[in-house]
Amino acid sequence: MILFEGRSIREDMICFWNVVSEFRRQSDRPVFSVVGFDTLEYVYGKDELLKILGEDKELR
Repeated sequence: MILFEGRSIREDMICFWNVVSEFRRQSDRPVFSVVGFDTLEYVYGKDELLKILGEDKELR
């Protein structure tokens, strides 16, 4: 489980991908991850969520 601060969706997604990437590197195995977009919308708001959609490749 990864805890987010809930202040900046961009910063939290960077943190998320850093943790996932490090775990993948250490385990040398694929990582299955699930992010609930309904929860992200609740925490950050619809406008912020729509800004970040599709940007995950840029954040890695």
